[in-house]
Amino acid sequence: MKFGFIPTEGGTFFDEALAEAVYGEELGFDSVWLEEHHSIRNHYWPSPLMALAGIATRTTRVLLGTDIVVLPFTIRSGRLRI
Repeated sequence: MKFGFIPTEGGTFFDEALAEAVYGEELGFDSVWLEEHHSIRNHYWPSPLMALAGIATRTTRVLLGTDIVVLPFTIRSGRLRI
Protein backbone atom coordinates (compact mmCIF):
# COMPACT_ATOMS: atom_id res chain seq x y z
CA MET A 1 0.00 0.00 0.00
CA LYS A 2 1.25 3.48 -0.85
CA PHE A 3 0.53 6.69 1.03
CA GLY A 4 0.47 10.26 -0.18
CA PHE A 5 -0.59 13.57 1.29
CA ILE A 6 -1.66 17.13 0.47
CA PRO A 7 0.58 19.72 2.16
CA THR A 8 -0.58 23.10 3.42
CA GLU A 9 -2.31 24.79 0.51
CA GLY A 10 -1.84 28.27 -0.85
CA GLY A 11 0.69 30.29 -2.76
CA THR A 12 1.48 32.34 0.34
CA PHE A 13 2.25 29.10 2.17
CA PHE A 14 4.69 27.70 -0.39
CA ASP A 15 7.58 27.61 2.11
CA GLU A 16 5.47 25.55 4.52
CA ALA A 17 4.28 23.22 1.75
CA LEU A 18 7.86 22.75 0.56
CA ALA A 19 9.08 21.91 4.06
CA GLU A 20 6.18 19.48 4.52
CA ALA A 21 6.93 17.77 1.21
CA VAL A 22 10.59 17.32 2.13
CA TYR A 23 9.68 16.04 5.59
CA GLY A 24 7.00 13.75 4.14
CA GLU A 25 9.59 12.20 1.86
CA GLU A 26 11.92 11.69 4.84
CA LEU A 27 9.07 9.97 6.70
CA GLY A 28 8.54 7.58 3.80
CA PHE A 29 5.43 8.97 2.12
CA ASP A 30 5.13 7.96 -1.52
CA SER A 31 3.46 11.01 -3.09
CA VAL A 32 2.58 14.68 -2.69
CA TRP A 33 -0.57 16.10 -4.28
CA LEU A 34 -1.65 19.65 -5.07
CA GLU A 35 -4.90 20.84 -6.62
CA GLU A 36 -5.69 23.95 -8.59
CA HIS A 37 -8.07 26.42 -6.97
CA HIS A 38 -9.04 29.98 -7.80
CA SER A 39 -10.84 32.78 -5.94
CA ILE A 40 -10.11 31.43 -2.48
CA ARG A 41 -8.34 34.04 -0.41
CA ASN A 42 -4.94 32.95 0.97
CA HIS A 43 -5.69 29.29 0.34
CA TYR A 44 -5.16 28.31 -3.26
CA TRP A 45 -2.73 27.14 -5.91
CA PRO A 46 -3.51 29.00 -9.13
CA SER A 47 -0.71 27.02 -10.80
CA PRO A 48 -0.03 23.73 -9.01
CA LEU A 49 2.39 22.60 -11.73
CA MET A 50 4.74 25.48 -10.88
CA ALA A 51 4.53 24.68 -7.16
CA LEU A 52 5.22 21.00 -7.89
CA ALA A 53 8.24 22.02 -9.98
CA GLY A 54 9.56 23.86 -6.94
CA ILE A 55 8.95 20.84 -4.72
CA ALA A 56 10.76 18.66 -7.27
CA THR A 57 13.92 20.72 -6.73
CA ARG A 58 14.07 19.55 -3.10
CA THR A 59 12.80 15.98 -3.30
CA THR A 60 14.25 12.93 -5.02
CA ARG A 61 11.96 9.93 -4.52
CA VAL A 62 8.44 11.11 -3.76
CA LEU A 63 5.97 11.15 -6.68
CA LEU A 64 4.32 14.49 -7.43
CA GLY A 65 0.83 14.93 -8.82
CA THR A 66 -2.23 17.13 -9.14
CA ASP A 67 -5.71 16.33 -7.86
CA ILE A 68 -7.30 19.05 -9.98
CA VAL A 69 -6.09 21.01 -13.00
CA VAL A 70 -8.67 23.32 -14.57
CA LEU A 71 -7.86 22.86 -18.26
CA PRO A 72 -9.78 25.87 -19.63
CA PHE A 73 -7.63 28.18 -17.48
CA THR A 74 -4.44 26.32 -18.35
CA ILE A 75 -5.02 26.06 -22.10
CA ARG A 76 -6.34 29.60 -22.49
CA SER A 77 -3.36 31.08 -20.69
CA GLY A 78 -0.98 29.24 -23.04
CA ARG A 79 0.77 27.30 -20.26
CA LEU A 80 -0.18 23.93 -21.73
CA ARG A 81 -0.41 22.69 -25.27
CA ILE A 82 -2.48 19.61 -26.01
